[in-house]
Amino acid sequence: MADIQQFDNFISVAFGMKITVDGLQDFVSESLITTHREIYKKFSLGNCMLNCSRKYGHAFGKWCTVCIDWKNDLKKLNRYKNHWDRINWKEIDTIDFPHSFEEMAKVFVQDFKSVRQEVLKDLGALMSLFKNLKKYNGMFSDQTIDNVKRIRNKNFAHNYTVFLHEVEKTQSIDILITLLRVPEIRTTESSKKPLLIWNI
Repeated sequence: MADIQQFDNFISVAFGMKITVDGLQDFVSESLITTHREIYKKFSLGNCMLNCSRKYGHAFGKWCTVCIDWKNDLKKLNRYKNHWDRINWKEIDTIDFPHSFEEMAKVFVQDFKSVRQEVLKDLGALMSLFKNLKKYNGMFSDQTIDNVKRIRNKNFAHNYTVFLHEVEKTQSIDILITLLRVPEIRTTESSKKPLLIWNI
């Protein structure tokens, strides 16, 4: 009987992560679209014809002015030099920057290539985005981001027993709720369902 309860706790955390990601969608999409639009207004003339990042990688001197302008502006929005220096540009399509806020967002996501779905649909990718994009600095503490990543990894992604104790479930849900309580998120349409489910 205890095994069934612990399995139910695991399922509750998995469901909690899913509805948290769903609840963050409006906020993340709207803020990234705004950032994308601001950059696009600066560099709206011209398009890349080569996909410079894939073709030239870190040989930035060979990049066209469109790609280099986008890269330089995005660098100003990046919070951590270590993250920026580790970007594998050959895995990003700079040719799509003018047309895709999702492609633009990849530069702020650590190891985005390991994400098995859309970047904005992965909780770990969202935490990386919150940590590395300056616009979210102060909105989410590094401790909150680290807590979310820890419960995702420890209680779900690397929990091969698929069992959780009640206290682990409660702590995990409380950490996820912390994200949805951020005032800018709490007021979005997509956050209403998870907040309603959790009676908040």
